[in-house]
Amino acid sequence: MRKSLLIVSLVALALGAYAAAEPAGVSVGGFLSYWDADDADDPALGLGAKGGFEVMPNVVAEARVSMYQFESKEEGDKMTLDVMPLEVGAVYQLPLADTISVFAGGGVGYYVTSLDADLDIEDDLPGAVDFDAESDNAFGYYLIGGGSFQLAENISIFADLKYTFLEVDVTLEADIVGMGHVKESDTANLDGLAIEGGAAIKF
Repeated sequence: MRKSLLIVSLVALALGAYAAAEPAGVSVGGFLSYWDADDADDPALGLGAKGGFEVMPNVVAEARVSMYQFESKEEGDKMTLDVMPLEVGAVYQLPLADTISVFAGGGVGYYVTSLDADLDIEDDLPGAVDFDAESDNAFGYYLIGGGSFQLAENISIFADLKYTFLEVDVTLEADIVGMGHVKESDTANLDGLAIEGGAAIKF
């Protein structure tokens, strides 16, 4: 988790350095996100950074990176899934006034995941279980729409709704004394809506 947050911070700094060296039309920003995924017990709060480049009037190409942690509990078992979306996409911006605009678009992503599981059987049979939990990285895609308000010449705040389409394969394996090797695979459905808000600087 700490390593993933460090990666998010480094990418944010890299985006800032890139924007400082590029002509007008480049923006960088940060945001908070609240992602309600189908198979998670509760929504996850995430932190992210994004950079944009205006490829043509009103059309902005974006790169995004963020970090979330989902938890699922059932009958004493607890599973924690860290997800780091690495996404690229594009949005169309429609100015409504000098300081207000709306936008809509979408993109694709590569989602880096890490699974940790704490199961009751490890407590019931201490030393008798060799347990391993794994999750696969996955590709997905998203749709996004929202609005922005310009606070100053190059500073704006924004809010958006983002729907992500994502499935992650997870595997639980255990070597149990007296029972042998046990393996169980499943797919976590992380389709869901996220509410996001943040600020951006345009160069």
